[in-house]
Amino acid sequence: MAAHQRTLQRRSTQRKLIRHPDLCKRVIERIKQGWTPEQIGNRMIHEGAKLRGCQETIYRYIYSKEGIAQEL
Repeated sequence: MAAHQRTLQRRSTQRKLIRHPDLCKRVIERIKQGWTPEQIGNRMIHEGAKLRGCQETIYRYIYSKEGIAQEL
């Protein structure tokens, strides 16, 4: 049980959108504008952003406790 708790804590702090608040802010702004995670990820690739998140990363954030708390 203790190992499982440490794993959950480690995973929650190592998520890309939590480690990079600027990236998270951009993603949240676009979600609130009605963009889908696929559109956000592909737009970041198209823009050539150095720091970007794929659609799976964005979906994981939306369904995490942080994303739910922000009503995403």
